[in-house]
Amino acid sequence: MLAPVEAEDEPVMGEHGVQREMLTHSATSPPFTYYQLTHDFLVPSLRDWLTRKQRETRRGRAELTLEERAESWQAKPENRFLPSLWEFVNIHSLTDSRTWSTAQRALMSRANRVYILRSTLAGVAMIFLLSIGLIVRSNVIRQQEATRIEGLIGQLIRADPNQLQQPTLHLSAPRRVMLTRRRVTP
Repeated sequence: MLAPVEAEDEPVMGEHGVQREMLTHSATSPPFTYYQLTHDFLVPSLRDWLTRKQRETRRGRAELTLEERAESWQAKPENRFLPSLWEFVNIHSLTDSRTWSTAQRALMSRANRVYILRSTLAGVAMIFLLSIGLIVRSNVIRQQEATRIEGLIGQLIRADPNQLQQPTLHLSAPRRVMLTRRRVTP
């Protein structure tokens, strides 16, 4: 179906895209009639009208998102066309997987693999960082305790024999710290 469109003054392009002159309609030249396919401007309007009801609910928006993502991913199956993690969760929780098309199943299967891999890597990294943090914390606590004990031993060495009871009360240290102290001191 064709719809007539009013013509505007258009530039006439010469070689290498250089504009030569403006094409104008004069009284002596016959008028040009331009046509546009009705399809070009009706399809977006019809699509909006048809999907308006679907966009009103979370489930409908999730279904539309799945359709859009599946179309773009099917055209070029790259990870950048996969749904975001939030969209992935919404699609899984709000849509019925039995109604998915083959392209949508392939998209969601790929997204599932990608997000499981990313989650696993993030979990391993967190466990690794937590382990390093716990080891560092343990070493710092051990070093602080050894420093405290060395200070108390220094007080014992400088103390009067009448005051020996006070520093010895504070010398309750774990066995491994005392063993470390014995190895360090000749």
